[in-house]
Amino acid sequence: MSRAHKPEADYATKSETQTPVQISTNKSVVQQKSVTTKPPVAKAVTTNSVELADAVEKEYEKLMEDDDAAQAEVDQWIQDNEKFATQGAGLSQPEMKRKITARFEPIKQAYEDFLRRHPNHAKARIAYGSFWRLE
Repeated sequence: MSRAHKPEADYATKSETQTPVQISTNKSVVQQKSVTTKPPVAKAVTTNSVELADAVEKEYEKLMEDDDAAQAEVDQWIQDNEKFATQGAGLSQPEMKRKITARFEPIKQAYEDFLRRHPNHAKARIAYGSFWRLE
């Protein structure tokens, strides 16, 4: 049998399914033929959503870097102030607290802004909670 005369079922691939269909003509005879259909293909994640997720993660990482830098700076201030205090030149506790609060204010605002725009970002929520614990 030549390839042109083989039934359609021989050409179906594994990803295709066959559905029997009845075809009727003007004659009273009904013929049955297999029709090959392909299953629906799942949609791939669009490039835009991947790019958006990457941008959100980069923004989150920047926020973490800013938080870490502020914390390191405040830690250094505390150490330096303790040394100065032993020499009688340190800032008072209320002054130091005001200075620390002022340094952390932009970080607090950045967290709140980020979480307003990305309320389901779990890692940012955890980091924000940790930020408040340290303040």
